[in-house]
Amino acid sequence: LDNTVKILAIHMRMRSNIPVVIMGETGCGKTRLIAFMCDIIKQSILSRFDEQDFPENVNNLITLRVHGGVTSAMISNTIAEAEEQAVINKAVDDKFETIVFFDEANATSEIDLIREIMCNHTINGRRIDSSIDLSQLSILTENILRK
Repeated sequence: LDNTVKILAIHMRMRSNIPVVIMGETGCGKTRLIAFMCDIIKQSILSRFDEQDFPENVNNLITLRVHGGVTSAMISNTIAEAEEQAVINKAVDDKFETIVFFDEANATSEIDLIREIMCNHTINGRRIDSSIDLSQLSILTENILRK
């Protein structure tokens, strides 16, 4: 029940255009929770198609595994990939959301660019295309260490 409530809370925040930050200890299931949530959303959309009409190349989760070597160009490329994927997803179903997942975002010096994406809905000053609902679906996870 606890994970179901978390998934619903995350989904409602995204639908309300509120950035989502998930924090927890290493190995507690933050990344798995997001992947599971995306699978549920994806299956609910794709279950409406017959086998012969099944759409190709759909993916609603674009992940950047962030580390100390992640550059602004890598983040920009991830957003460009997500924008392209969002166009494919919207062609399948207008409500098919594309989620950008910055896994371990606190591990990079480019955290300000991630903040810009999540809070301002821009990347390097360029507005992220609002017609594809990408800007409201950025998620960040952060590990915390318990002493």
